[in-house]
Amino acid sequence: MEYRLDGSAWTKYKARTFNAIDFSGDHILDVRYAAAKRLLAGPITTLTFTTNPVLPPDPVKPDPPNVSADDVNNTVVGIDSTMEFKLSTDSTYTLYNGSNLPDLSGEKTLLVRVAAEGVNPASDDTPLTFTTNPVDPVQPPAPNVSADDVNNTVVGIDSTMEFKLSTDSTYTLYNGSNLPDLSGDKTLLVRVAAEGVNPASPDTTLNFTTNPVQPPAPNVTADDVNNTVVGIDSTMEFRLSTDSTYTLYNGSNLPDLSGEKILLVRVAAEGVNPAGPDTTLNFTTNPVQPPAPNVTADDVNNTVVGIDSTMEFRLSTDSTYTLYNGSNLPDLTGEKILFVRVAAVGVNPASDDTPLSFTTNPAPNARGKVLFTFDDAWLDQYENAFPIMESVGFDGTIYAVRDIVIGTSPLMMRLPQLKEMYDAGWDVSNHTINHKDFERDADGNALVDSNGDYIEFATKTDPETLAELKTMYLENQNWIVKRVGEQGAFHVAYPSGLYTPELIQILKDMGVITARIANNPPGDGFTTTPTTNFYELPVISLESWDDALDYALPAIDQVVADGSTVIFMIHRVGESRDDLFLHSDDLRTIVNYAKGFVDAGTLDVMTFSEWYAASTTPETPAQPAVFADDAANTVSGMAAGMEYNLNGTGYVPYVQSTFDALNDGVRLDGHNYLLVRQAATGSVPAGQPKILVFKPEPGSGKVLFTFDDGWKGQFANALPILEAAGFEGTAYVNKNSVDWDPTDVYMDLAELETLYQKGWDISNHTTNHANLTVADWQGITYTTPGAWDINYLGAQEWLETATDTKSAWTRGARHVNYPDGQYNEELIAYLKGIGVLTGRTSEWGQQQTIGMTAEDFYKLKVVAIDNSDPWYINNAKNAVDDAVMDGTTIIFMIHSVEPAITSSTVYPGITLLSESLEEIVQHTKSYSDNGDLSVMTISEWYDAMK
Repeated sequence: MEYRLDGSAWTKYKARTFNAIDFSGDHILDVRYAAAKRLLAGPITTLTFTTNPVLPPDPVKPDPPNVSADDVNNTVVGIDSTMEFKLSTDSTYTLYNGSNLPDLSGEKTLLVRVAAEGVNPASDDTPLTFTTNPVDPVQPPAPNVSADDVNNTVVGIDSTMEFKLSTDSTYTLYNGSNLPDLSGDKTLLVRVAAEGVNPASPDTTLNFTTNPVQPPAPNVTADDVNNTVVGIDSTMEFRLSTDSTYTLYNGSNLPDLSGEKILLVRVAAEGVNPAGPDTTLNFTTNPVQPPAPNVTADDVNNTVVGIDSTMEFRLSTDSTYTLYNGSNLPDLTGEKILFVRVAAVGVNPASDDTPLSFTTNPAPNARGKVLFTFDDAWLDQYENAFPIMESVGFDGTIYAVRDIVIGTSPLMMRLPQLKEMYDAGWDVSNHTINHKDFERDADGNALVDSNGDYIEFATKTDPETLAELKTMYLENQNWIVKRVGEQGAFHVAYPSGLYTPELIQILKDMGVITARIANNPPGDGFTTTPTTNFYELPVISLESWDDALDYALPAIDQVVADGSTVIFMIHRVGESRDDLFLHSDDLRTIVNYAKGFVDAGTLDVMTFSEWYAASTTPETPAQPAVFADDAANTVSGMAAGMEYNLNGTGYVPYVQSTFDALNDGVRLDGHNYLLVRQAATGSVPAGQPKILVFKPEPGSGKVLFTFDDGWKGQFANALPILEAAGFEGTAYVNKNSVDWDPTDVYMDLAELETLYQKGWDISNHTTNHANLTVADWQGITYTTPGAWDINYLGAQEWLETATDTKSAWTRGARHVNYPDGQYNEELIAYLKGIGVLTGRTSEWGQQQTIGMTAEDFYKLKVVAIDNSDPWYINNAKNAVDDAVMDGTTIIFMIHSVEPAITSSTVYPGITLLSESLEEIVQHTKSYSDNGDLSVMTISEWYDAMK
């Protein structure tokens, strides 16, 4: 080989020479095979040598710096720029630059060390301790406190102060309740306590003195017979009321106490204690029997003239006297003797009696009474009977049937006509919700037994029938109170006159006060007044085919003659003499005939409520003086001896603590009525009830338009109708119907997204509409939490998840609609566990919104509008009226909405015509525009109700 160093000439390799080369520093050495015979020199290998680094010396750790703390000036002596520092509370060091020491005032530790340099590490720390510098002490002024010598306390003392009695050697810090006993003669020293370097303040000296104690009035009594004082002793003094100064009693110096005198006795003053209050003793002239009183018997009016509160009385059949209080004379009708005397007063005995004799009075010439009652609320009663009665100033009684009035028959009255008659002074009374009297077939025809007799429903007494009868009467009673008015609502007519003693008791518990039967002539149709049997009141039925005038006119003559009552039962009124009809001419004749006696002052024509008020027995208590505050939902005037009945649920004796829980503005909130009366005691019957009505807050009613299954017509037809009215709805959709819809009858994602963006709620109707009992197309029955995860949780997560084709429909996602309305408690518990907020059923009814429980949110009721049958439309509009009247919520359940029913309509039975939805929406809008109700989505409703 040959080599060259740093570009010099090539040198043939010789070991001795090559090994002597110094390769330290920077050099380049090229090496190759030298050229030989017939061979060229080989390729060059280049070797590079560089200057090697000089190894540093071994690191040396410096000693800790010689620095010290200047605690007075809060600085460090001896620190320089080779050092670094940190507070004990810091994690990193800072290199000192001559002026960057931290604030060293207060309690602090500073760590100082020599900073690392090169390979030399930092030194160990020199710790420096700084403390809070003392502050010049400031003595506070004496505290501004004062002695309340009357109550033996200190005014103005607080927890910054300490105190000691002048007899103590040490002070006690005041803690709010540890002042010593300051009664008697004592001196209390109070000062601001020392704090830190500040010393205690000078004392404020408070002087307390012995407070005078006034003794009580002495326990002495007048011995009026012996004209002396019992219990007086030498600690007492006395004076006559005519004297100005007291005399200390010495055991024998009482004045002359005979005659009419007043002696004042008190404990005499002693030391600082003043004299006590007086005990007043009255002395009277010794017993004198007064003469028998000058009283006389008013036998016509059955009372006593001249009697006053100084007298007492007894009937000859009684053994004891009763003190007269202005209104407690006994019943003096009939043959009776009353003894009256001046009652004993003090030592004076009672006088001798004045005997008074009372005899049976001849019966007064009572006015007869006629009641015109009209059953069932036929329209011709409004069109024909009402103007005939009104023409002579008569009011009648309508016995209304709720389901007939809210129905669709053109022969029957609707609510506006009933309300007009009520406002004109008529009673609207209770004929049950459905007039169910006999067992009937599907067409309403009465069923007969093997003997050809009608099978009566209303005379059954089994628990199920009685429960149904109670519902029939109570719901109608409540409907009349809420929708028409309370006058007349508590008067009943039995459908077809059918009743039992058990039914009568149910009606009494509901608060019903009269019940009218339906017997026909020639039965006795007259009632003697006053009466005690208000629940079997007979009638005379008037129908023109049966010669109504032959019954009506003689009946009027009889009641005029004997002062009794006749109740006419009338059904239809018009230009017909067929069954049920009273011809208009006959009614006019009867009314005019009665008017002649009314004008002569021998007859009254009355409504049932007016008649009841005038027909109870004299001992029946009048309506109590109780009053409703509808704004505050409270009742005033309740007293012991009364009983009350809330919404027909039965009378409850008044107990203040129990009633106060009712009377707190909760239970009476909304639409409620309360009957209040005097409870029966002994032989005195229960009193006439006062009816108190509470109405909901205006505008508290709510309506929800909810649409099931996601039908395409909800987007195409329902959306424009609701949008034009300014309403939003709730669409309960099934995920699978959106994902797979080969017949294109359900809304797609884009349509649902549009609904959501327009304010609608898109809510959970499950993944596949499977209910609790029927298996789906795969044979799966969704009855377990695992299956519900698919059906409910799966749909919920789908609704709440945003994708490329939909936003997150979160508003309504946690509101469920049970498929086919099927649910159970286990399902509700599961839904609560996944965060569901409401569950809508298919059960019919108004949703009460007052007093809702947490469970009620999972059992929401609906009013279904299945199709455009007039019954559904009429029922829906009545439901909206109810929401306004009752302050409740109506949740409409609607399926498909189409402009017409055609051969291609999938389910005609649950298809609502667009024009019908428009009619219901406009009816609702007439209220919402006036602020009478709110239209909401399910999420808005929940937020308002939770």
